Amino acid sequence: CDWSSDVCSSDLEMRKVGEHFREGNPVIINLDDTEESERKRLVDFASGLVFGLQGRIEKISLRVFLLSPANVTVSNEDKTAAQATFFNQS
Repeated sequence: CDWSSDVCSSDLEMRKVGEHFREGNPVIINLDDTEESERKRLVDFASGLVFGLQGRIEKISLRVFLLSPANVTVSNEDKTAAQATFFNQS
């Protein structure tokens, strides 16, 4: 599967997340630089997305989430590798 990681701060960016997730790909979203009111809306959107497509959402850190489609099993090794790649970006 293809991983996507996005720093989300707008509805347009979340639309891209939704499209990627709908294609059956796990997505990591980072809401660190998002204001609290907007962060709540984006988490609500992500929660609805995974519920509607029968996926899963996992909190990786305080404001970082992993969205996994129903047909994808993300192993602990994959999660660790994705986290390392994601958090080592500059």
